[in-house]
Amino acid sequence: MKNSETDLPKMKSLFEDLRGIFKQHYEMRFEYPKDDHFAFMLLCFLSKQYEHSASVLNLVNSESYSDAMIIARNMIEGVAIINWVSKDKNKRALRWRKYCIVTDYRIALKLNMGDKNKIDKSILDRLENDGEEYLCERLRKPKIQKNNLSIDPYKQYWLFDDDGIEVKIYNLFDEDDKRLYDIYSDMSDWIHWNVNRIGGRLKRDNTEVGYFGNPPRDGCLALSSAFLSLFQLMDVVNQHLKLDYDSVLNNLSENYKRKMNEGAT
Repeated sequence: MKNSETDLPKMKSLFEDLRGIFKQHYEMRFEYPKDDHFAFMLLCFLSKQYEHSASVLNLVNSESYSDAMIIARNMIEGVAIINWVSKDKNKRALRWRKYCIVTDYRIALKLNMGDKNKIDKSILDRLENDGEEYLCERLRKPKIQKNNLSIDPYKQYWLFDDDGIEVKIYNLFDEDDKRLYDIYSDMSDWIHWNVNRIGGRLKRDNTEVGYFGNPPRDGCLALSSAFLSLFQLMDVVNQHLKLDYDSVLNNLSENYKRKMNEGAT
C-alpha cells in the first residue's frame, strides 16, 4: 500500500459494497442436487466468510488493524482449501462433509466419559460403515486387526491426499494462488509473535522504549485480503451454481481497480 492513510477509507467503502452485494444476491435459498457435496461445502464456507468479513470490518472500524489481519488470514485459508477441493470437487468435498462421523463420535465419547458402550448405536453404525477412510494410516494396513483398535484410532484432520497424507495449509497454494500466499505469509509474523513484526513497532528515545500499535497499513492489508477472499468465494459459488451474477461481480471488480488506482502515481 503506497498511502495507507488515503487507501483505508476507500477500501472500507469497497468492502461495504461487496457485503452489500452479498446481502442482495446471496442471502437466499439455493437449490442444488442432494449429491452435490461441493455445493454444500461452498455454501458453508461462503457463510463463514461473510461472518468473518463482518469481524474484519468491526476491527478496522475500531482501529484494531493488526488483529483484523488474524481474521483475514483465516479467510485466505478458506479460499485455499476451496481451491484445493475444487481440483477433485465431489470426492474431496464429501471427505470434508463425512468427517462429521468422526467428530460426532468424539463428542459422544466425551459426553459418555470415554465409555464407547454408552454411545448411541446410530453413531457407531455410521462409523462402522464410513469411518475407515479416516483411520490413522498405520491402522489401515491389511494385517491390522480392526477389532483391536484403540478407543479413538481416527485422524485429527480431514484434509489429506489420496495416500492418506495430511495436506498442510501452506501446501494448498499453487502458482495460481501466489498473490494470496504472499499476503498470507506477510501476515504470519504478527500472528506467530515473530520478533520482526513486534520489533517494528518499537521506538527508542534515549533510554525509553515505546510501543506503537495498529499501523493503517495492517488495516489495508486486512481489508484487501478479506475482500479478495469473500469475492473469490462468491465468484466460485456463482460459477458452480450457475447464478448468472457475472456482470455484477465483474462490475464490482472493475470498480475496485478503478478506485484503488485513483491518485496512484
